[in-house]
Amino acid sequence: MAITATTRALAALLAATLAPAALADCKADGPLATARWIFEHAYRFYAQGAPDAREYLTPALLALLEKEWRCKADQGRCALDADPWIDSSEGEAGDPVVFSLVASPIERRRVAVRFVFQGEPARAELSLVQDASTQCWLADDLAGRRNTSLRRRLQQHEY
Repeated sequence: MAITATTRALAALLAATLAPAALADCKADGPLATARWIFEHAYRFYAQGAPDAREYLTPALLALLEKEWRCKADQGRCALDADPWIDSSEGEAGDPVVFSLVASPIERRRVAVRFVFQGEPARAELSLVQDASTQCWLADDLAGRRNTSLRRRLQQHEY
């Protein structure tokens, strides 16, 4: 009996020690904070690869973006010709920027990103999923101002 209690105590201690370590590697805590982090620190994630992209993009979205980045490096005819947040090659998302959760299933959280574009209110939506091993929230799609899915655009493009 003493071994079982000791084993349980060690297992609980190990679990308590490892759980925060896994979460400590996340860019932010929760889908809303992750969306804000991506917007503020990795806004142009679609344009070029970053060494830490795996920490905030799903493997599926990252694989699609890697094809796009190779296309751009080869100066080919690529899928993206505009900023997918604003669905335009002219202008930028301006202040104030407001983030809010949209009603969505727990396995895929959607975050509305409201901003000003060319003097008018605009909105994009970032879809995030939680990584099973790290528990970090990762971007899986971006629907821009005109509700154009970044993921769908990349999937439908013939490279």
